[in-house]
Amino acid sequence: MDAEAPAGGVAAAGLAAAEIKTVSDSLRLLAAMVGDLKSEIATEWDQLRQATPGADHRKLGKMVKGDIDALIRLIIQQEALLNEHVKARYGAAGQPALDLDAARSEIGRRLDRLRRARGTGAVSGRAE
Repeated sequence: MDAEAPAGGVAAAGLAAAEIKTVSDSLRLLAAMVGDLKSEIATEWDQLRQATPGADHRKLGKMVKGDIDALIRLIIQQEALLNEHVKARYGAAGQPALDLDAARSEIGRRLDRLRRARGTGAVSGRAE
């Protein structure tokens, strides 16, 4: 799957534009873009609060939250499509061999998503 993406997202995912060829790469790119978006929103939000002290920013906050929620839902849907593709290609059972790299990658993706959702630091015991 070839994709065109903003430079910040690609750099944050550690991918060059030419390397975005798989669904897995696209998922990493989307996750990086969510992180970039979160940082940009926090910066803009702080600037807005400083520019308009005492104003009610709840309406804007709800709109931004809705946009972020929609992006997160898109990422989760893409991850589900990837899982369906993998099951269709290799089967849920009777795989020729256990692919430890794929399992490690899947666990890493899920842990990364949980960390981003909680805003916590690293999980102990993660392989470097």
